[in-house]
Amino acid sequence: MYLASLSSTFFITELMMKETLTKNVLLEELPLCEGHLTIRPWSRQDLEVLAAWPDYPFPHKGFKFIFSSMNSSAKEKLFQARQGNPDGFVLAVDHKDESAVGYVALNQIDWLEHSIGNFGLRIHPNWCDKGMGTSVLRTLCFWLFNHDIESVKVDVAASNTRAYRCYEKVGFCSVGEIWREAPDLKGVDTSLSRYDFLRSHLRQDTEIPKLRFLLMELRRNN
Repeated sequence: MYLASLSSTFFITELMMKETLTKNVLLEELPLCEGHLTIRPWSRQDLEVLAAWPDYPFPHKGFKFIFSSMNSSAKEKLFQARQGNPDGFVLAVDHKDESAVGYVALNQIDWLEHSIGNFGLRIHPNWCDKGMGTSVLRTLCFWLFNHDIESVKVDVAASNTRAYRCYEKVGFCSVGEIWREAPDLKGVDTSLSRYDFLRSHLRQDTEIPKLRFLLMELRRNN
């Protein structure tokens, strides 16, 4: 009888913990500091800084922020929409005295199931290939799992081996794939040798080319 009662108490306590996790609970725990990195909620000024990032070099040139070409009014509307999203939030990453060298978007959060359905990470072009992405991922995932998040999912362009390997280093595993329209690749001559890395991940049998994305997941009990 005692064991049954203890088991029921544990189940109820665990259920209550799951029901009390909210966006505000997580945001109140920030900023998060690790070495020279500071991870914090983004600000309206951060959006301007991110929009002014230089282009990524080939073959990552297409991975630009959608707001890089927006006017001030459109940026304000986007910022307010993301701030008001109850199932997601945006973080900025600082390095020492350099602001917004990284961008993290946590979307499609299921607060009852404690899962993040779509995690996005961008690192300033000047900081790529220096280990910052891996450091940010490890720090954030450790923090999220300590706050009872059970799983984090991402989708990565299969041609973006740099991003794929970054997630893989942290422990993310492939769990599937999807194909998305890639209008920027319409008219691109992928027979050129410089596109060898892309060809096997691209479908061009439709009006708008489609690019293969890998679905990856990291679970708390991995």
